[in-house]
Amino acid sequence: MKHPTEKELERKKKNALHMPAAIHMGKKGITPSLIQETAHQLELKDVVKIKVLKSVEDPESILSELANACNAVVWKQVGRVGILVLK
Repeated sequence: MKHPTEKELERKKKNALHMPAAIHMGKKGITPSLIQETAHQLELKDVVKIKVLKSVEDPESILSELANACNAVVWKQVGRVGILVLK
């Protein structure tokens, strides 16, 4: 897959701020299917917005764990919503 230019990636990240979350993480936390779906979304879009539901404690560390499992980084997090960007 072709890697986006810096300009394209910045545009995608800014657009993600205004889009609804593509993935919702529930009480089961990080599961193999969640990792697979997140990796798939990242492969398609390079950027994915994730909402961590209230049933999950410590959304910051759980988003970081998910990012590591998907070869991504947490670009921005506000409360229980995070935006992951492919490394």
